[in-house]
Amino acid sequence: MITIAALLALALPLGEDPAFAEGRRLYEESEYEQAIFRLQEAALVADREPTDRATVFLWLGLAYAGFGDVAAARRAFGDALRLEPTLAPPVEISPKVADEIEAVRSEVAAERAVLRAPATGPPTPTPDAPGDEHPWGLVAGLAGMGAVSVVAGGVAVGFAMQNHGIVNDLETFQDDAARAQDERDAQVIVAVVLFGAGTALLGGGGAVLVADLLAGDVAGD
Repeated sequence: MITIAALLALALPLGEDPAFAEGRRLYEESEYEQAIFRLQEAALVADREPTDRATVFLWLGLAYAGFGDVAAARRAFGDALRLEPTLAPPVEISPKVADEIEAVRSEVAAERAVLRAPATGPPTPTPDAPGDEHPWGLVAGLAGMGAVSVVAGGVAVGFAMQNHGIVNDLETFQDDAARAQDERDAQVIVAVVLFGAGTALLGGGGAVLVADLLAGDVAGD
């Protein structure tokens, strides 16, 4: 029924809309629940001018406020003030409802301010200070990884030596000796790889440090 009535009122100006007129009358007679139904019907009319739509929403908010539904009243006031920010209550209202309207008006103004604010780009990077150009972090990282690799290689050597002892133990069963031999050989390979990687990393850190110091000397000359 609401949709049919709204379509019938499609071309009517707001002052001639029967749903809006009856909604106002019911509000003034304190029939707030019935007023809400009729004003909702008026709000569904398509192609209404923004100012007229704002007026309908304002009356709808007043009806909700009279009915005691503050949240719905604030939503309707927000819809009205987004369409017409300077809209004022058309009738005398209680100070409490007036305060709600002004609070919503402030919220809508804040929303508009955010939308109008220019977009900010990423911050401009700050150039490094002249004294911070040395790659100490890279040197420390390479040295740290190299040291860890060397230590891990040493651990692998220790396990390999333990398994080597098991292999050479005459009291070890043949199956246990074969398994220990396989583990020993694998641990030796791991130790060799870790020692090689650790040495390369430590050498790389040293090379970076030496190159940086030499570059500093050249720049100083």
